[in-house]
Amino acid sequence: MDRFQCPNCQQPLVQQDRTLRCSAGHSFDLARQGYVNLLPSHHRRSNSPGDSLDMISARARFLNRDFYLGLSVAVSDLLMSALKSGPGEGDSGRCVVDVGCGEGYFTESLVPDPRVDIYGLDISKPAIVAACRRQRKLNLAVANATRLPLADNSFEAVTVLMAPFPEGAVRVLRQHGHLLRVSPGPRHLAEVKPYLFAVAREHQRAGLAYPGLTHRVAHRVTLEMILDADAISSLVAMTPIRYRSRLPVSGGTIPASLAVTADFWVDLFEKR
Repeated sequence: MDRFQCPNCQQPLVQQDRTLRCSAGHSFDLARQGYVNLLPSHHRRSNSPGDSLDMISARARFLNRDFYLGLSVAVSDLLMSALKSGPGEGDSGRCVVDVGCGEGYFTESLVPDPRVDIYGLDISKPAIVAACRRQRKLNLAVANATRLPLADNSFEAVTVLMAPFPEGAVRVLRQHGHLLRVSPGPRHLAEVKPYLFAVAREHQRAGLAYPGLTHRVAHRVTLEMILDADAISSLVAMTPIRYRSRLPVSGGTIPASLAVTADFWVDLFEKR
């Protein structure tokens, strides 16, 4: 956990037993599950920020059935290729951080090489607790993506998978390090949307221009899934779609079995 920094004063955090301390005297205890909470109360807009326990549980139910396994493999393959071409000598001592890691389905398989240190951050405490249950070897923290409590120039790669682009991502990347982003493609969940919205629109392409980053790779991943009623229920419940939709809008409920397209853009950027 030596890449974390104090969210209050931005000084390095040093682990002493089960506590992380900075030189200014701020301290953060490790929870019994193994994560650290680096989200001070004055950095929160609510008492329970981020995804709720219900959303996290639904996401785990859906992802644990490996409907998105093809995306996980594509992300891992591209990230491993980027690490081999990026800064550093060999794989030992390299660090990757997954910002907005959720319950850790993708995080635990980002890099199969155990010599690469994996960090995961999410503003949702239920998400980080669930990620701890999935993989105890991850360096996990409750944290705000707009105030990344991470040391400058300390990571070879940052991943942002179906999450908002984090402020500070360029700051924490080493020179020629990589940012890997997954965003929805135009056809993502197209077959489900007519049952949820009066007007079903395609997803717009996420932007490719960020200060300090050069876009290197654009890769499209399309998965065809046959979802049963439980999977459809979990899919709707695991995303903000549940709050934006008005069920039912088409005169009927979603069928008990439905062929659904999962459509993603996987983009790789390099720090200039």
